[in-house]
Amino acid sequence: METIMEHLAHESGKDPVELRLANILQVGDDLITREEDYPGPNQIDNIIAQIKVTCDYDNRKVEVDAFNQVTGGLSLLLLLMLLLPGAKPFKLYCSSTSCCC
Repeated sequence: METIMEHLAHESGKDPVELRLANILQVGDDLITREEDYPGPNQIDNIIAQIKVTCDYDNRKVEVDAFNQVTGGLSLLLLLMLLLPGAKPFKLYCSSTSCCC
């Protein structure tokens, strides 16, 4: 389920946490068949809000997004270097007119 949520967030361009918050089950939702199965208001949204503040989520997200914009495919190339001993993935990244290796 978490993989699906991450995929939906990525495809829709939404923040994964915000997508989860928008889809938290609440009292009165159609999926709840009996009120006694859901004894009170859902506190997950409050817990997530506290965690976001404690972890400085919004600022960290901005920093990660900026890093990902700058590095582009570089992280993939570094991963290839780790997975393929002896491979020279930087040659894939270089243009024919420049040499970065």
